[in-house]
Amino acid sequence: MRSRSIIALLPLVVLFQLCRPALATVAVKPPFANSMVLQREMPVPIWGTATSGEQVSVTLGTQAKTVATPTSGKWTVTLDPMAAAGPLTMTIKGTNTVTLTDVYVGEVWQAGGQSNMDTRLNYYSNLASEINSANLPMLRYYTLRQPGQTTTWEVVSPTTAGPLSALGYFVGKEIQKATGLAVGLVVTAVGGTRITAWLDPATLAANPSITDSDKGSMWNQWVAPVVGYAMRGTVWIQGEQNCNSADAPTYGAMFNLLIKGWRAAWGQGDFPFYYGSLSNIHSAQTDPNNTSTVAQVREGQRLALALANTAMSVNFDIGTPNNWHFPNKAEAGRRLALPARAKLYGETSLVYSGPLYRTKTISGGKVTLFFDSVGGGLVAQSGGALSGFAIAGATGNWVWGDAVISGDTVVVSSTSVTTPTRVRYGWGDDPVISLFNKDGLPAPSFTTESPDITPAPGGTGGASGSGGSPGTGGAIGTGGSTGAGGAIGAGGATATGGAAGTGGTTRTGGTIGAGGTIVAGGTTSAGGSLATGGAGVVASGGSRSTGGSLATGGTTIATGGTTSSMSGGTVATSGGNANGGGATASGGAVPSGGVINAGGIPSIAGTSAAGTTGGTGTRPTSSGGCSLAGQSSRSTALVSLGLLGLTVLRSLRRRRAAAALNQRQARRHGESDVLAVGRARIPDGFGRTNSRLWL
Repeated sequence: MRSRSIIALLPLVVLFQLCRPALATVAVKPPFANSMVLQREMPVPIWGTATSGEQVSVTLGTQAKTVATPTSGKWTVTLDPMAAAGPLTMTIKGTNTVTLTDVYVGEVWQAGGQSNMDTRLNYYSNLASEINSANLPMLRYYTLRQPGQTTTWEVVSPTTAGPLSALGYFVGKEIQKATGLAVGLVVTAVGGTRITAWLDPATLAANPSITDSDKGSMWNQWVAPVVGYAMRGTVWIQGEQNCNSADAPTYGAMFNLLIKGWRAAWGQGDFPFYYGSLSNIHSAQTDPNNTSTVAQVREGQRLALALANTAMSVNFDIGTPNNWHFPNKAEAGRRLALPARAKLYGETSLVYSGPLYRTKTISGGKVTLFFDSVGGGLVAQSGGALSGFAIAGATGNWVWGDAVISGDTVVVSSTSVTTPTRVRYGWGDDPVISLFNKDGLPAPSFTTESPDITPAPGGTGGASGSGGSPGTGGAIGTGGSTGAGGAIGAGGATATGGAAGTGGTTRTGGTIGAGGTIVAGGTTSAGGSLATGGAGVVASGGSRSTGGSLATGGTTIATGGTTSSMSGGTVATSGGNANGGGATASGGAVPSGGVINAGGIPSIAGTSAAGTTGGTGTRPTSSGGCSLAGQSSRSTALVSLGLLGLTVLRSLRRRRAAAALNQRQARRHGESDVLAVGRARIPDGFGRTNSRLWL
């Protein structure tokens, strides 16, 4: 009886073991690594993983912050704003200690977009000498997409500069030279990508009319892992892949959504977003009636200047015909860094933009164009006559116009257009251009058919958790037509969930939307936002709460947003994944087909087959509930043990029954009592082996 009782307890022992929290060491993953640069003068979130309930202390310089790890196993501390400093050592201590060295506090910029940001210094043969002389220990970079190499922070030197974004390098070099501070570049760029691939999950959830097959894919893989990493702003160049008749008319609307969505996700207010317009491409323009999808994309880029804290550089005078990847990245980088130098780093007298068309008047058969950012005055390129201006009436074809500079305006007319209504400039793939300011910066292309815009004022970049989120709106309205420049036409609906809900930016301890509350321990430093009502998709890097659940069959990531995931264990359950002590999603909603990208960060968009994993990342375990998630290897062994115990028990019962029958038969024949008795060495579920269990 005693042996039978002991064996019967084996399944309970196994169950107990499964419900015990898995031990995990304190850990962080890149972008938190040696030689990193942290943003000065704003709160700096640091996040990682540990065992539920474990006290984690982060020390940097004179600061020390401690937090209890929530049930999700993912902790976050936020360092107070710091002055520029370095080199420093950061220690992250729990049951173990992680030490990060050569840490600087300075200026951090994200460098995003497609191939003209992605192509590396070593891609361009004309930049070989730049690589050889790149001894810039105060310029560092972290490139998420680094094929065949370990992704970590690199200090720029002749041996490390080659794989760095060429455009990003020249932007960073300019900023480092201007400030004298450590500058860190976080590169999130991939060639050949459309703009919808870079939209965040909350924006996509608020705009269901966006049905592109690649929507959100680049965000999920290359941006989500660094959402919430404190930074000054973003430099960006993209749009080449959208130069087609399907994408170009709506590019401006998509670009507006991207900027607003990224700002909401980071939770740093309207951080600086500076971008380069498309370079020239294909054959030189000769026809004023040129229908150019490249010009349409450029117009969408220009119209984004209506958003606060944006600036645009122009590249269509320095490109290379028939090659999008123009080699003059040095000048492109210098121009793209000008807004930061002028607006953020004290060079207030610096002219950072070419002439920007603002509005027009029409009188006496002439159209007068008014410009901002004229700098020292308007000039024609090389001192010649103005060209590249086309004029038209309400109907009829465009014709080349006669254009003359008059103060800070340009007056355009044509003897063949007696009642003009429209003017456009530089409207072609490789357009005719001529208008500059005396500071050597070209005017971008434009059409007066687009709405008049006044570039919104820039700021210094909101500190984490401060400043208002981008307002609602910007969703593509059902039936909303777009003009040539991609502006949202009449009928455009207001977004209901792309921003951080009614009331502006979410703040630490605040609420999101009308229903989603940031629970104790949560922080908006990572910037996730919910659709109105709190029922939408949590943006990557969203609030790191202490609990929560996955929506039934839904695509919401509960608890932890895009924090680096725990290093131990992969998801092995079938039918759902438990997160942070929350309920398991019915149907196992693992984002993006269950893929957990190489950084161990769960992607966001989409659902998948139950409980599958991909890449090399791992999912955090649930310490607050009885879950197999994150404990697969240990749990599988214990389950096997339990099944073995049950099998042995059934076998012994059959043997005992057979032995009893043999004993009764032996008694009938006068034979002695015989009962085969054995013993086995069986693990007891606590890592020990008990050889005293008699069966």
